[in-house]
Amino acid sequence: VSGKSVSQQTTDANETKKYIHHTVQPGDTLWDIAKLYKGVSVSQIKKLNNIGNVKKLKPGMKIKIEISS
Repeated sequence: VSGKSVSQQTTDANETKKYIHHTVQPGDTLWDIAKLYKGVSVSQIKKLNNIGNVKKLKPGMKIKIEISS
């Protein structure tokens, strides 16, 4: 699927977290993006990507989304 890539990160507790790197498309909002991924909220996306002002979301930006494994 275009605009998405998957990566993994191991934490100190030996838990592996999986991430999707989503490329923002024209017209995307954090709400729209969160709805694409089960169990993901707007606040999780904002926190993981240090997004304080959603108006700075621009097409082409790559944002990290934690997904359930």
